[in-house]
Order: sequence, then structure tokens, then C-alpha cells
Amino acid sequence: MSNINLLLSIYFEEKNDEGLDVLKMLLSDADDSLVTVFGSGKRYQLRAKDLGATAEHFNLVQGKVMRPDGEIRFRYRPATSSSVWSKPGFPDPVAVTSEDEHEIFQLFLTLTKFSNTGLSAEIRDSAVFELLIPTVVSVTMEHTISECLIGFCLEILATRAWGYADAVPFRGLSVEEEWSAAKSDVLWLDLSVTGDSEHQYMFTSPGAKPKVPVPTVGVREKELVVYRLLPPRWRK
Repeated sequence: MSNINLLLSIYFEEKNDEGLDVLKMLLSDADDSLVTVFGSGKRYQLRAKDLGATAEHFNLVQGKVMRPDGEIRFRYRPATSSSVWSKPGFPDPVAVTSEDEHEIFQLFLTLTKFSNTGLSAEIRDSAVFELLIPTVVSVTMEHTISECLIGFCLEILATRAWGYADAVPFRGLSVEEEWSAAKSDVLWLDLSVTGDSEHQYMFTSPGAKPKVPVPTVGVREKELVVYRLLPPRWRK
């Protein structure tokens, strides 16, 4: 057995605010940590407990929370059909004077694409959760992935969820760098692009229809099937 940092990227159909329920559960035991909220063209901070207790409207929320089992990092983009989704908007371009403000502007510029009235119902119901769970005791990766998903995201697993799991660090990057790279996932409209990403494991829940190729052989762990992915083609 060994301790690992487990990074989960979870894509799911959100039709009854399942992601919001997971977020509230995640924050229910949090301390007074601040979380960052992006919504209606603005970025602001709230106490983790306040966000968990209210139906704040937003496009994206991220942060670190201290729970009895350690610090957990999270990032959540609700589906545009969710009750908490906010009309994105974006900051006044004239006010963009720093690198930080430029990044926020680009973030909201990307989010406005979700306002397209021509989006399919499938995309409108699409949501993403990223979790970085530290010092998980791992017997086998397949078992560990299943236990963490069931422990943190049980509601999501009933929504045809699928995604990726990695022991961090795994690309020669620091934990901070791995988390920074992972956060880019939550904005993609076309989840098929994840097929070009580098990951160690993939998982599917019953009825899931991933937008990327699924390996033919996996390991069943309770309600999940976990697949060990082949190394990227460029790696010899």
C-alpha cells in the first residue's frame, strides 16, 4: 500500500443539479476557506460554507477546502441547464489592464460560447467536476478510483458519468502544475478533445457514453469499470 494524490476529471449529465449536490456535500464539512466564484462576467470570493448553503448562480467555482481527511482542491462547471447556471457575460475589455484581468476576460469569453442557442441538449446537460484528493491510501488504482468516486461523487455516478483518473504527479510536473493543467478541462464544449489528452486511467459508470474511444478490457469495481490506458503514441 502507498499514499497517492488522486486527480479525478468527471464528465456527467446534469439534469437534476447532481453536481450542485456534490458541491454542497464537499463544502458541508469545510472550514472557513474562501472559494473563488466566476459568474456574470465577475470573479469574487465567498466563504466555502456560504456557497454550500445557498444556490448561488455562477458559471464556474473553484477552491481548496480543508476537510477532516485533508485539503481537497475542486473545480466545477455546472451544466447550462442547471438551476445555478448564470448568464456568462464578460468584463469590459477597456478594464483589462493586467495579465490576471486578461486571463479572466479570456475565461468568460470562452464561457459565452455556452450561451449559443444552437447547442444540443446533450451539451446543455454536460457538466464537469475536477477533484484533487491528497494522500489517498492506494491498494490498487482501480479500487482506489472506485472508492473515491463513490465516497465523493455518488450522485454523479448515477448520471452516466465517465472520466479520467491519475496519480499526481504523473507527467514530471509538480502537484501545482498538474492541477493548473487539469483545470483547462472544465471549459471544453467538445469533450472528444479529451481523447488527445494524456491520462493513466479511464472510468465509466453504467450507461455512460464517452465521447472518446473506450478500451476493450477493464476492471469492474462495484458500479464502475476502470480501464488502464495505453501510453501515448509518442512515448516509447
